[in-house]
Amino acid sequence: SSLVRLLGGLLLVAVLIPILRQSYFPVSARNKRVWRFVLLATLVGTFGGIIFQQTAYKFTYTGLAQTMIATSSIFVMLIALIRGERISPRAWLGATVAVAGVGLLFWF
Repeated sequence: SSLVRLLGGLLLVAVLIPILRQSYFPVSARNKRVWRFVLLATLVGTFGGIIFQQTAYKFTYTGLAQTMIATSSIFVMLIALIRGERISPRAWLGATVAVAGVGLLFWF
C-alpha cells in the first residue's frame, strides 16, 4: 500500500512540476546541487522509514510499534527545541493528543 501511495505522489509531482512556473520555487531550488540533496533525502527518508516501519511491525506487537512511530512528532519538536526554535503550546498539545490517541486505540 505504501508503494501505491508513493507512486501516486510521484506521478502527481511529475505532472505538476512542468505546469508550475519557476516563480513558485525559491531561488535555492533553481540550483541543481540542491535538488540532488533533496532527492537523496527523499529516497533515504521515505524508503528507509518504510523499511524500518515494516521491520518494527514484523518483530514486535503492531500496537506498540505504531505508538512508537506516532511519537516521532515529539522527537522532531525536541530537536527543534535544541536548535533554539520556539514550539507553541498548541503544537505540544496536538502532538500529545495524537500520541495518546494512538496509544488508546491499540490499548484496547
